[in-house]
Amino acid sequence: MSFSSADHALAPDQPAESARLQLGFRPGPDGDTYVAEQYAAYPFHLGRVHYLDTEPAGMATVYLQSSAGGIYAGDRLAMEITAEPGARAHVTTQAPTIIHRTVPDGARQQVAVTAAAGAFLEYLPDTAILFPGASLSSTVDVTVGQGATVIVQDAFLGHDPKGAGATFDLLESTVRISDPGGRLLALDRYQVTGAVLAQGRIGITGDHPVHGTIMVIHPGAGDALADALRKGLGEETSGGASTLPNDSGAWARVTAPDGASLNAAMAALWAAARIHLTGHEPKRRRK
Repeated sequence: MSFSSADHALAPDQPAESARLQLGFRPGPDGDTYVAEQYAAYPFHLGRVHYLDTEPAGMATVYLQSSAGGIYAGDRLAMEITAEPGARAHVTTQAPTIIHRTVPDGARQQVAVTAAAGAFLEYLPDTAILFPGASLSSTVDVTVGQGATVIVQDAFLGHDPKGAGATFDLLESTVRISDPGGRLLALDRYQVTGAVLAQGRIGITGDHPVHGTIMVIHPGAGDALADALRKGLGEETSGGASTLPNDSGAWARVTAPDGASLNAAMAALWAAARIHLTGHEPKRRRK
């Protein structure tokens, strides 16, 4: 899906990354999942492990934090999140991520999410807030093993703190879902400029400039999972849900008039997916 052909282009990759995060989960002998591997370079910071849910049993919740106050020009951020066989983990952020003015170098964030056989892994960062002049290229590569479940979400909004109507420059987003052998199961890509959103074009966003996507990768779930997501869509948002290609799960895309409406819709979709998959609603994560 493309909101705009966009004449803009982000600067070429620089040789070095600004920061790297590695986070690995492993089930313990008592059934609780723990952090078996961690490496966090500035500006990444990991919070302590919390156990908030009864289902999936032993699920570990970890908050990612940033000591930099957002993403800046020239940032090249890389994250690797891995769940070993049977691990259960939920990874989120403490707050929305601000993308500051990034001219002329742009910014890039690459995330690799890997769930081994039988794992249950959620990567649900808060909304990205793009300030005027921000350009971000975001890539999420998901690898899902046999019998594994992965839930990922991506949400953004544009914001001018001065209220002068200035817009972000460019957002490029790619989500790839593959099996352990490298076979592509599903691919979602879009490109959008703040200028296009500000126009409120009918058929693109209208008066709903805030955007969110959730993907529930659970092979074999099919139409039943898509139906569950449809029931989770809120009345204040516009959106839809359908199955993913190659019988790999289901997804939903939402547009909303503001960030509060979007956050409520994304939480409802996450809850709908959890209830369908586990029979239990997740506990809210305090932010």
